[in-house]
Amino acid sequence: MIAPQHVLRSPAGEEILRVPYRISQPELEWCLVTAIRTVDPDFRWELPEGAQPPKRLVMEGVALGPASPGDPPPDHAEVEELIKTIRAVKKPWTRVEDVRRLMLSPEKKAVEYIGDLLTLLPDKADKLLARHLGDLGRLAPPEYRKVVEEYLDADLAEVRIAAAVALEQIADPKSTKALTRQWKRERDVAVRRELIHAIARCAGDDRAAVKLVSTAAADSDEPDVQVSAVLAAADLSDAAAASEIVRTALASRDPGARRAGAWVAGHVGGGALKDALLEARSVEEDPEARAAMDLACDVLEGAAAQQKLEKLRRDLEPDALDRVR
Repeated sequence: MIAPQHVLRSPAGEEILRVPYRISQPELEWCLVTAIRTVDPDFRWELPEGAQPPKRLVMEGVALGPASPGDPPPDHAEVEELIKTIRAVKKPWTRVEDVRRLMLSPEKKAVEYIGDLLTLLPDKADKLLARHLGDLGRLAPPEYRKVVEEYLDADLAEVRIAAAVALEQIADPKSTKALTRQWKRERDVAVRRELIHAIARCAGDDRAAVKLVSTAAADSDEPDVQVSAVLAAADLSDAAAASEIVRTALASRDPGARRAGAWVAGHVGGGALKDALLEARSVEEDPEARAAMDLACDVLEGAAAQQKLEKLRRDLEPDALDRVR
């Protein structure tokens, strides 16, 4: 699982569960209540309506699967019944649990219906659309990538962000083409930051996509996007490219990029990166960048500083906690 994470522990310090920090409010509520009940079975506070386990969840040392009230995905008969049930109401998008359940199915009919449903949302319902895209990111299999890709060029930045994040979570390499196409035309910095994360996650062995991330990570003309691109290196499957991005970032003129490079070095680890980190630290003059490098070195040397490393990650992309899911 990718750091940074929420890690919930018992009073004795034993880990109960951990999840990536980029989760929705209903998912965080589920985690908090579940963790409390683990140590206090008599805890009476009920889960809020809609609370659900995150898609990426490690509990009692076991990685659990997609968040759904009815895991595994529905079979063909249930898909037919779900569509019938959703269609029966005047505002089908209000059947939230049924819609989410249907999103788990890879069947063509389910995918097409979800795609049609999103087009039926009322005018000015952009926040609702963004939430549905967030659900697809958390729950849907790769068959839904084209449904999400349709919203990469939506009028509202909030929707484009939700689409980019959803594709990052679905992580289908086939989305790379649509993501890079939108990257070339996108001008909103907040959206570009999300796009570069999604491109890195989906890149696989696509050399053009990997090069795009590398180029963005070296582009000081967009410092915020540069920081995100450096952080995104942690998601590249091309280890050599990721290492080169870190080395370049550690030598960047921008202290934000150097801090991001330190985070990736601490997160990914490896002897070669440690050597680069130590070399950069020896000449670092910016206090914040030096502190980030010190922290990454501590982590690489086995110090229990993961929580501080997570805080560094949040400091580098503070808006990530508040964006739509």
